[in-house]
Amino acid sequence: MTSIHARILLVDDEPHILLTSCEILRAEGYDVDAVPDGYSALKALERTTYDLVLTDLKMEGMDGLELLSQVQKKSPQTATVMMTGYGSVDSATEAVRRGAYEFLLKPVAVED
Repeated sequence: MTSIHARILLVDDEPHILLTSCEILRAEGYDVDAVPDGYSALKALERTTYDLVLTDLKMEGMDGLELLSQVQKKSPQTATVMMTGYGSVDSATEAVRRGAYEFLLKPVAVED
Protein backbone atom coordinates (compact mmCIF):
# COMPACT_ATOMS: atom_id res chain seq x y z
CA MET A 1 0.00 0.00 0.00
CA THR A 2 1.39 3.40 -0.92
CA SER A 3 1.23 6.38 1.34
CA ILE A 4 -1.28 9.11 0.60
CA HIS A 5 0.34 11.50 3.04
CA ALA A 6 3.57 13.43 3.31
CA ARG A 7 6.99 11.83 3.68
CA ILE A 8 8.34 12.73 7.14
CA LEU A 9 11.82 12.54 8.64
CA LEU A 10 11.53 12.24 12.41
CA VAL A 11 14.61 13.21 14.46
CA ASP A 12 14.82 12.68 18.23
CA ASP A 13 17.59 11.45 20.52
CA GLU A 14 15.14 9.92 23.02
CA PRO A 15 14.53 6.35 21.75
CA HIS A 16 11.08 5.91 23.32
CA ILE A 17 9.82 9.21 21.89
CA LEU A 18 11.29 8.36 18.49
CA LEU A 19 9.62 4.93 18.43
CA THR A 20 6.25 6.11 19.76
CA SER A 21 6.07 9.14 17.47
CA CYS A 22 7.06 7.04 14.48
CA GLU A 23 4.34 4.47 15.21
CA ILE A 24 1.68 7.17 15.65
CA LEU A 25 2.61 8.92 12.39
CA ARG A 26 2.69 5.63 10.45
CA ALA A 27 -0.72 4.68 11.89
CA GLU A 28 -2.00 8.00 10.52
CA GLY A 29 -0.77 6.93 7.06
CA TYR A 30 2.42 8.95 6.82
CA ASP A 31 5.59 7.59 5.25
CA VAL A 32 8.11 8.02 8.10
CA ASP A 33 11.84 7.56 8.47
CA ALA A 34 13.19 7.93 12.02
CA VAL A 35 16.76 8.80 13.03
CA PRO A 36 18.37 9.49 16.43
CA ASP A 37 20.39 12.63 15.65
CA GLY A 38 21.02 15.54 13.31
CA TYR A 39 23.97 13.90 11.55
CA SER A 40 21.85 10.87 10.64
CA ALA A 41 19.13 13.25 9.45
CA LEU A 42 21.55 14.94 7.05
CA LYS A 43 22.54 11.54 5.62
CA ALA A 44 18.87 10.66 5.16
CA LEU A 45 18.28 13.99 3.37
CA GLU A 46 21.04 13.08 0.90
CA ARG A 47 19.17 9.87 -0.03
CA THR A 48 15.53 10.93 0.16
CA THR A 49 13.32 13.95 -0.38
CA TYR A 50 11.07 14.75 2.57
CA ASP A 51 8.04 17.00 2.84
CA LEU A 52 8.65 17.55 6.55
CA VAL A 53 11.45 17.24 9.07
CA LEU A 54 10.02 16.90 12.58
CA THR A 55 12.94 17.39 14.95
CA ASP A 56 13.73 17.73 18.61
CA LEU A 57 15.34 21.04 19.55
CA LYS A 58 17.74 19.81 22.25
CA MET A 59 19.99 16.98 21.05
CA GLU A 60 23.59 15.96 21.62
CA GLY A 61 25.98 17.05 18.89
CA MET A 62 23.90 18.93 16.33
CA ASP A 63 20.87 20.61 17.90
CA GLY A 64 17.58 21.26 16.16
CA LEU A 65 18.43 24.85 15.21
CA GLU A 66 21.60 23.74 13.43
CA LEU A 67 19.67 20.94 11.72
CA LEU A 68 17.05 23.50 10.63
CA SER A 69 19.80 25.58 9.02
CA GLN A 70 21.21 22.53 7.22
CA VAL A 71 17.77 21.42 5.99
CA GLN A 72 17.17 24.90 4.56
CA LYS A 73 20.46 24.67 2.63
CA LYS A 74 20.16 21.06 1.43
CA SER A 75 16.41 20.84 0.88
CA PRO A 76 14.78 24.30 0.87
CA GLN A 77 11.38 22.87 -0.14
CA THR A 78 11.23 20.80 3.07
CA ALA A 79 9.32 22.27 6.01
CA THR A 80 10.84 21.88 9.48
CA VAL A 81 8.83 21.63 12.70
CA MET A 82 10.65 21.82 16.04
CA MET A 83 9.64 19.89 19.16
CA THR A 84 10.98 20.33 22.65
CA GLY A 85 10.27 19.43 26.23
CA TYR A 86 12.27 22.50 27.24
CA GLY A 87 10.11 25.08 25.56
CA SER A 88 10.29 28.75 26.17
CA VAL A 89 9.08 31.81 24.36
CA ASP A 90 12.69 32.62 23.47
CA SER A 91 13.44 29.24 21.90
CA ALA A 92 10.13 29.23 20.01
CA THR A 93 10.76 32.73 18.71
CA GLU A 94 14.29 31.83 17.65
CA ALA A 95 13.18 28.67 15.83
CA VAL A 96 10.45 30.51 13.91
CA ARG A 97 12.76 33.47 13.20
CA ARG A 98 15.23 31.04 11.65
CA GLY A 99 12.55 29.57 9.42
CA ALA A 100 10.86 26.75 11.33
CA TYR A 101 7.32 26.21 10.13
CA GLU A 102 6.02 25.52 13.64
CA PHE A 103 7.17 24.90 17.20
CA LEU A 104 5.55 22.17 19.34
CA LEU A 105 5.96 21.48 23.06
CA LYS A 106 6.43 17.89 24.22
CA PRO A 107 4.53 15.88 24.97
CA VAL A 108 2.94 16.56 21.59
CA ALA A 109 -0.74 15.71 21.29
CA VAL A 110 -1.56 13.44 18.34
CA GLU A 111 -3.89 16.09 16.90
CA ASP A 112 -1.00 18.57 16.74
